[in-house]
Parts: sequence; C-alpha cells; structure tokens
Amino acid sequence: ANACGSWAKWCCVCHAAQRRIACLPEVERSKIDFFLTEDCCESKLAKNTSSPGFVVDATPSRNTTLAWQPGVGFVELPQE
Repeated sequence: ANACGSWAKWCCVCHAAQRRIACLPEVERSKIDFFLTEDCCESKLAKNTSSPGFVVDATPSRNTTLAWQPGVGFVELPQE
C-alpha cells in the first residue's frame, strides 16, 4: 500500500503486489502465484463504494504493513 499511498487505491495496490510476487523465488512464488492472474482493476477484492452494503474504512493509516505468520502471529514486514 505504501507504493500507492493507501489501500483505498486497490488497482494500484494489486498491481504492486503482482510485481512483488512475480519477482519472488519459485519456491515462495508457487504458494501464491494464483494472485498473478487476478484482474486487479476489475477485482472482486476491490471495495465497491456504490454497493448498498459498503462500509467506510475508518482504520487509521499507518506506515507499516503487517502479515500473518503461522505459529508467530502478525509480523511487521520490512519496508522497501
């Protein structure tokens, strides 16, 4: 999300994630390469603000990215 300014810019966030995934070593990439075929800008993962069920994200912005690591819990990812 740092590359795009926020998680709200899903198309940009998705493309940035795809670039990072594509550059991973094969062993790591093979676990998540399904995401490389995601159509980022038409994604079902994007927030549809025109949907009647849309909920505004009031989460405060942060300068870090967290990831779930099995057996450890949430860990802060290194910044690029």
